[in-house]
Amino acid sequence: SCVSTSYTGTFDLEGNNGNHSGINIYIGGVLGQNSAGDSNTIFSDLVNRGDITSQTSNYLVMVGGVIGQSFHSISDVQNYGTLSITDTDAIRAMYGGIVGCGQTGTISNATNHNSLQMKNTGGRDVFIGGVVGYLKCVIDYSANNGAMDIHCNMPSRTAAFGTGHPLAIGGIVGNTNTDTCTVTNCTTGKDATISVSGTLNNVNKLIGQFGVGGIVGVSNSNILASTNNATINIDATVTPLEGHAGTAGLHVGGIAGSNTVKNNAAGVTNNGDININGGVYASVFHVGGIVGYGDQRISGSTSANNGDITICNNKEGKTVEFQADAYISGGTGYMVNDHAADVVNNGCITINDGATFKGTSYIGGVVGRADKQTVRNTNTETATMTINGTFDGIVN
Repeated sequence: SCVSTSYTGTFDLEGNNGNHSGINIYIGGVLGQNSAGDSNTIFSDLVNRGDITSQTSNYLVMVGGVIGQSFHSISDVQNYGTLSITDTDAIRAMYGGIVGCGQTGTISNATNHNSLQMKNTGGRDVFIGGVVGYLKCVIDYSANNGAMDIHCNMPSRTAAFGTGHPLAIGGIVGNTNTDTCTVTNCTTGKDATISVSGTLNNVNKLIGQFGVGGIVGVSNSNILASTNNATINIDATVTPLEGHAGTAGLHVGGIAGSNTVKNNAAGVTNNGDININGGVYASVFHVGGIVGYGDQRISGSTSANNGDITICNNKEGKTVEFQADAYISGGTGYMVNDHAADVVNNGCITINDGATFKGTSYIGGVVGRADKQTVRNTNTETATMTINGTFDGIVN
């Protein structure tokens, strides 16, 4: 069976000074949650044209331009409304241009056309995607054309808080939850810029859980035949959970911020630039034209990076300081357990004066550091490196 509908208008939800604490909230331009119906029900031809403004302080929040939480396949859905979100103290929050949390089924031919703005003043576990915030299923042939502006002031906590805060921001999906998920044939538009700023405290001590990516922020799944055309801008202060500066870090990639656990990125293309415009990074830092931190392989068919990476924007008079180890590459910043193969880098790497590296620096055209093999990779003649800045530690 199929369900079709549309909505035009403005939807406002404002929490009352925390009075909703402990309540789960599902917000969607068309549906808050689509848990009804049998497993074969398909929700199709859904359109939202209304803006959504949400200010909440809750235990669990899922907000989507079309559906807050989806338990069914959805297809041919579009969002034209803006999402403006203030998250004051959510323990877990999932925000997406189309779906906040995709639980089961397939999300296909879903397009977000408008911007997503999010101000986090105290929320902890945050997952934000141009199409889906948190994905437990399959997404294909979907696109995001809306800019994402994320400003976080994540709270400071002691090591007793556990593993720390995960943060996943992706042009298509914030976080893919399991290796049974796939992200296939998805695209971001050139205007779908991702901008991240603020103070990001207590990054998760489990490496790979604090990521910003043109397609997926934190990927635990396959990413196939997808293209990012959007620019990523980072200007933040990042601190690790106490005692974990060497493992807890920020990962930034043109395709995926981090790519972990039994998965693969294949046939992907990044055309978007990555700009680390300013900030202080007190924990390990990975940036790659394709993947920032890779625990599994990039192979299967040729993947290419055509975007430039710039560290420190002199035009704005800002500085960048890396207080721990930094990994920078046109392909993968740090490839750990598997390999990178058939990767072509056409992008330039520029490190300007005003950038200071206090730890060990790993800088490479295709891979910054590889603990396993890399084969059939190409750094083309257009992929120049301009290295300035101040290096207090070892440079590899």
